[in-house]
Amino acid sequence: MKVAEAGYPSRKIAVDEDSGARFVAALLQRGLSDGPQRPAIICDGEVLSYEELGRASIIVAWHFARLGLSAGHRLALLLPPGRWLLPLLLGALHRGLLVSIFSVSLDPQARAFRLAPLRPDLVLDDEEQLFRLPERPTVSAPTAPGPGLLVWTADSTGQPRGVVLTPEALLLEVQVSAAERSHQSTNRAPVVLDADHCRILIQQTFAPLFVGATVVIRLPSDTSC
Repeated sequence: MKVAEAGYPSRKIAVDEDSGARFVAALLQRGLSDGPQRPAIICDGEVLSYEELGRASIIVAWHFARLGLSAGHRLALLLPPGRWLLPLLLGALHRGLLVSIFSVSLDPQARAFRLAPLRPDLVLDDEEQLFRLPERPTVSAPTAPGPGLLVWTADSTGQPRGVVLTPEALLLEVQVSAAERSHQSTNRAPVVLDADHCRILIQQTFAPLFVGATVVIRLPSDTSC
């Protein structure tokens, strides 16, 4: 598995700019093949089909391109679970960005601790913010090693530790999780915890999508499902 600490090495790393797009295609392939109109995401009464999720991810990727962001640029998503969280995440990976999700429940100190190693080129704290941003005449040169997901875990000291999963490593994790948890395309998988925890993101969102199941995003006030 290809992983790297959030403090990136200074040596040059070969970047596969299309690996994020291939990951998104592999993640949605089963759902699109089984029936593109089948629900991929249900959130707060709204349903997003596999076809709509794929299209939304491409639209998001186009908006990142409009802003001049490409492989190696960094994105922070400070968003609660919601309808646009996954399209924003998948669109960022499709574009080749290094992206990380931050729980809105984090206190300012914990948020700053996690933002420091990411050094984001763009921070989105509103689901529709990306679509309102004007084009940027100049964008700093990308500095991340390439496409990937910066996830957070705890080490022996109890402090969160940032680990970069490349799209290849992420797909492997998804495949293993889907097999271990015996996800079926007829399943409905509720997301019940913050998505910035890597196990929740992989096991409760990506793994069900990989087999064509439906992800049910439960909002804090939602007691259904």
